[in-house]
This record gives sequence, C-alpha cells and structure tokens, in this order.
Amino acid sequence: MAFLLTWHGTLLCRRRQGGVLVHYPLTDISDDVEPVVLDLPIEQLRADFGHHVRATMPELPSHPPGSLQRFRLQRSADQQTITLGYETAFLSAELESDRITLIRTEAREWESFLPVSEVDLDALRQILASSWLIRSSGTLIERPTTWRFFNLQLGEQLIDLRHQMPFDLASWPHRLTGGSSRSASTDLLSTIPCSIDRRSWSSLRSACVR
Repeated sequence: MAFLLTWHGTLLCRRRQGGVLVHYPLTDISDDVEPVVLDLPIEQLRADFGHHVRATMPELPSHPPGSLQRFRLQRSADQQTITLGYETAFLSAELESDRITLIRTEAREWESFLPVSEVDLDALRQILASSWLIRSSGTLIERPTTWRFFNLQLGEQLIDLRHQMPFDLASWPHRLTGGSSRSASTDLLSTIPCSIDRRSWSSLRSACVR
C-alpha cells in the first residue's frame, strides 16, 4: 500500500462525496477528503540501490488494482516517481489550486507522483508538525514545509525526498536518516543508507518545541 505525493509536495486525495481527485497539504487535509491509496506494495513501486546495480526495475502492472484501476501506470523518467495516464492524457496536480486535471498529453513534473509508504508518510507529517534544531548551525526551524520538485524545505536547505525514502527510523523521532535509492553511477559512499544531508539533516535533533 502506498500514498502519492505530488510534485508540489501535496498529497493526492479524493473527495468523500463524488470521488473527485484533489491534492491537499499533508498537515491540512479537510474532513471531506481522504488520501488516495495505491494498492501495490511500496517495494514494487520504489526501486532500491540493488535494482540500479542490476539495471532492472520492479515490474509494474499496466493498471493498478483498486480505485485507480482505470489509469495506466508507468514510471517517470527519473525512475523514482510514477505517472497515471488515461487514453492520451495524464493526471496532473495544478499549481496554486487543489485541482487534479486530466488534460495534458505529455508527462512532465506536474504529472509525476512519488509513492510513499504509510510509515514514511506518518514520519513526514510529524516532521512538518514539529520544530527542529540544526545542531551544526544552531538554526531553529519553526515549521518545515514540503515544496516543489518533491523537496522538503528546512530553512534554506532543500532535501529531495525522491532520493531519501524509505527513511531509516531506527532513532526516530530524535534523529532521522534516509536510505538513498540513487542510480549506480552515484559515488558508492552516497548510495549506502546515509544521512539525508551531511551538513544538516544527520545532526537534526528534535527541539521539543511543539
């Protein structure tokens, strides 16, 4: 089971009445909507480093089971996100709106969705709802945000979530590291499960300011 983040850092949802697809901030989901669930194992949707080494990717069904079954499921060019197409168009999360449209015939950033497991989504929501202290600089981040390009924004730091999931939650919530899934051409030291950002994220500690 997986949930889907949009390029804008929002969550793909469905209105409870009528079933219209929309996208909402992770920490501000209205009572009249519910997150869309992709009924596939997260391991099938997200490639790990081993897949890149072998130059193979987990096989995807042409159409996912469940509520999104009518859509054609494909990997995006970055190999970390997916697209959902119907006939000649792709689902697209509109900018500065909660609308999801099906009008664009070419899959680009707005038409990409990042599969996220339930445990990673819960951790991400807690990150966004908490204040954090960057130990190396002493900077207090009152409220992190998700941002465009699938980024997690911590002050001036932008962390690409596509390359940091699944999270390593062994020391959570006091420390969080990410398991990189970058391509085999990346320096090996960066492909071992490591800190999301060596300058900041590896030393993030909860400031216990709620």
